[in-house]
Amino acid sequence: MQVFKPMQLGLSTRPMEHRKRFGLCVSALLHFPFTEAAQASPTLWTDMSLWNFLATDMPEGPLLDEGVAKLTPEFLVHGHAYAPREADGSPGRRCAVRVRLAGVEKTLAVSGDRAWVDGQATEPAPFERMPLSWDRAYGGADFPNNPLGRGRAPQPQADGRLLRLAPNVEYIRQRQSRPDEAVPPAGLGRIDPMWPQRARFRGTYDENYLKDHSPGFAPDLDWKFFNLAPEDQWLPAPLAGDEPFDLHHLHPGRPHIQGRLPGFVARVFAQYRPESPGAEPKLREVPLRLSTVWFFPHAERGALIFQGLAEVQEDDGSDIIGLMGAVERLGERRDDEHYRQAWERRTDPKDGGLHALRESDLLPDGLVPLDPEFEASKASLAVQGLQGEAQRRRAELIVEDARAQAVAAGKDPDAMGLRMPEAEAPPTLENLADYAQAKRLEAAKDHREALEAAARQILAAEEELQRQGMAPPPPHRGPPVLRGAQQFGELRQQMTGGQPPTPEQARELAELQRKFVELERAQRFEYQQSAHMQPPAPRMPPEQAVSLRAELARAHQRAQEPANQGHPNPMLLLDLTGADLSGLDLRGAQLPGAWLESADLRGANLSGANLDGAVLAHADLRGAILIGCSLRAANLGRAQLEGAVFDRSNLSRAIFMHTRVDQVQMRGVQLGGVNLLESEWGQVDATDAHAVDVNFTKLDLSRCTWDGAQLAGANFLECTLKGASFVRADLSSANFVTCQAQGLRAPGARLRGATFVERTDISGCDLRSADCAQTNFGGMALRGARLEQAQLTGANLRLADLTDADLTHAVAIGALLARARMVRVKARGANFMNAVLQNADLRSADLGASNLHAADLSRVRLDTATSIDGALITRTRIHPRLTPEQQAAHAQADPA
Repeated sequence: MQVFKPMQLGLSTRPMEHRKRFGLCVSALLHFPFTEAAQASPTLWTDMSLWNFLATDMPEGPLLDEGVAKLTPEFLVHGHAYAPREADGSPGRRCAVRVRLAGVEKTLAVSGDRAWVDGQATEPAPFERMPLSWDRAYGGADFPNNPLGRGRAPQPQADGRLLRLAPNVEYIRQRQSRPDEAVPPAGLGRIDPMWPQRARFRGTYDENYLKDHSPGFAPDLDWKFFNLAPEDQWLPAPLAGDEPFDLHHLHPGRPHIQGRLPGFVARVFAQYRPESPGAEPKLREVPLRLSTVWFFPHAERGALIFQGLAEVQEDDGSDIIGLMGAVERLGERRDDEHYRQAWERRTDPKDGGLHALRESDLLPDGLVPLDPEFEASKASLAVQGLQGEAQRRRAELIVEDARAQAVAAGKDPDAMGLRMPEAEAPPTLENLADYAQAKRLEAAKDHREALEAAARQILAAEEELQRQGMAPPPPHRGPPVLRGAQQFGELRQQMTGGQPPTPEQARELAELQRKFVELERAQRFEYQQSAHMQPPAPRMPPEQAVSLRAELARAHQRAQEPANQGHPNPMLLLDLTGADLSGLDLRGAQLPGAWLESADLRGANLSGANLDGAVLAHADLRGAILIGCSLRAANLGRAQLEGAVFDRSNLSRAIFMHTRVDQVQMRGVQLGGVNLLESEWGQVDATDAHAVDVNFTKLDLSRCTWDGAQLAGANFLECTLKGASFVRADLSSANFVTCQAQGLRAPGARLRGATFVERTDISGCDLRSADCAQTNFGGMALRGARLEQAQLTGANLRLADLTDADLTHAVAIGALLARARMVRVKARGANFMNAVLQNADLRSADLGASNLHAADLSRVRLDTATSIDGALITRTRIHPRLTPEQQAAHAQADPA
């Protein structure tokens, strides 16, 4: 469900069912301060700061509401009593706490700690503050109305004595006058739902309930059950949101707080799923009422909870696909068209995310949300802008220095364009969408102007070269020209004049030599990583190619001789760019880092060779044999690989960008960290390959065989896997995102913990005997899937389409199949123990002889062809059932 809301509004939902009707309760929370400044100018704070406050102030759990719309409004108070100090300035011993809202007043007497001694209550102990919690009110373990309280029986003290403590918080007119007197427990906070004060409203949960109404509320439920406050804090009339309130002795520095509720109201709009294919979704308002007011007087803040009920057709409210919340001032209501446009902006496919950051159209005009906690967090983030400011100041100093030099040279710095551009104000969340649009237009304009200027410069340069009778230089191809040694020699000659260097010169020369070595290393690395991105290097001239071919063959033969084993390899870092090495036997050749761009290696045998870091971009490897090779970090971008054999080779971190991989054998290869971006895959045998955590992005792997491959954690993003073979492959924790995998074959595969999301289609897949435990198939298309004897324990198949699938003898213990479409499913002998099939479509399904022990089959769709003959149905939940009207509505919306 999409949710859009301003930071000053909290939103929560809770689906509910009552008397066979469904609803989605919506609660909207406003966090308001009532400091003296806020009372003069009402404002709102963020809901996040409220939850942060409650996390520390309500350690027992920040429960403000149970999420069900109330019919009777109420107020609650969480905090402490603060007694006035004595005349000598010492802490007070007693006070009266009073709360008044909307004409309802409640007063409590609060005393310091007391005990009953000889039938008399001791003098109250002085206190700075007294918690207004139920453990300070009358009660005890044997008192259902307040088992947390004190006063019922003696309690052990730290010194070992047994004392009957008197309650600290009491009704002012119903105080305990003797040790054995029972009085009503007094408090201002929430009451436990199991206490009689609330439990009397919860309704009857009996066999009739289990049969006809479970899991909803009891039909005789009284909605007062969801009132958390004591009954004397219920309000007789609806609240508007600007009522006056009074709080006495609930703040350490403000004995009397007088104010009004802030005068804001919440509105919520729900986007419903289209009622039929092709129909437009509908945005409808959910009417809300102010149902709850919470006061936190010691922190000078409160919370308003508005609630409403949206009618839904699904028991989980899934026919609502989005919510949008807004805040208005009383009397400043915006029309529905305003909110329809706000929704459309936020759901725009292009800029919706940016528009969602804008909150002004969901908040009242002029609202200044000065939330101290939020402002503090912004201040901590402001440090992140200091680096940018420092960089701008540095640029300003450079420009000032350049302008001074221009003036000293008698030139006009403005005419030379030596000026700092105006500092651009960073965008705010409010104008970020407009800012992004303006920047896109500006970038498009700059790009167009840059292209036009570049074209003009090229034309001018070509015209100038033609006038001079010269041709433009061709674009660079092949490896970089490394002149470091030559340049270093020239510098050495210039510095020393051919004489031995002085010690100081020797140090300078050593540093220069180190820099030249680093520069050449960087040039080699850049070429090794990007050779496939430049035009291919030309083939070597025939005469040179013949000579080099013969020389390389002799060098390789010498390296293989026993006398030369273990000696330095003369072929290290060879430049074989464009060489003709076709058909050569180079088994075991040591060619790490070799430059073989555009080389002809057709039919060559490089088995066992070391080609780590080699450049094979644009090379022709058709029919080459590379069994057991080490090609770690090699660049095979745009190489021709048809008919090549890479069995048992190590291709970890190799580059295959823009490479067509077809008719290739790669059995047992290592592919960890390989770069496959924009490669093309045809018929490839990657049986037993090791490709853990590899990213496959937008690749067509339909004709590939990955039988027995190690693909744990691999990511398949927008790939085509139709008919691909993964027999007995390890795909545990793999991710399949928006993949077309119809007919994928993976019998016996390990898919434990794998995830199929974003409209991935695996209809007709073969997952017989596969381990799919804890796998996420939620919402996926599995029509006609073969899942015989598959392990589906704990799998998520919610909303999956399993029409015509075969689950014979599958094990789906505890699987989630809620709302799954299981029309004509074959599941004889399957184990669905503890599985959730709630609202599943089982028309014409065969679940004969299956294990349905403790499974949830409530509200499943059945027909006369559904079979459960011989099934184990002990403790199976079959109630509630769909009514005939619901069955008819489903059949009309989705015929089998």
